[in-house]
This record gives sequence, structure tokens and C-alpha cells, in this order.
Amino acid sequence: MSPMTHHLRNIARRKAIKAFRELGFEIDESRGKGSHAVIYHHDDSSRRTTLPQRDPIAQGTLRNMLRDLRITPEDFSEAL
Repeated sequence: MSPMTHHLRNIARRKAIKAFRELGFEIDESRGKGSHAVIYHHDDSSRRTTLPQRDPIAQGTLRNMLRDLRITPEDFSEAL
């Protein structure tokens, strides 16, 4: 098991949004395509990814989102 996988579990979408906001990210439901919203950091527009509408967010999806946003699993867990 990789170190990142150890820290992540499926998570409710609402809890993930709360943690992302705590870490300085904005969620724009109107800019996503189809069943996705856009997450971006207000100070660094290169830190962006999409957030699926499904609930819960799968472990692998969350791991990829954190990588795209350059957030460590530890920082994300602390923000929960």
C-alpha cells in the first residue's frame, strides 16, 4: 500500500468541499462540465481540478484530485 493510499478513504462530497474551502480553495458549480464542478485556489489559478457530483468521492478519485491540487493527504485530513 502506498503512503498516500493509507491516509485516504471514500469521503462524503460535502465533507470534501468543506476541507477544500478550509485549505483556501473555491468551488465553482457553474463552471464544471456535465456532472462536475471546478475547484481552484484563489491565489494560484494553476492549482485546479474537477469535482464529481457523485457521493461519496472514491479513494482513487480523491487521491488524483489532491495530486492535481498539490495537497498532501496529511494536510487534507487535518482540514476535515
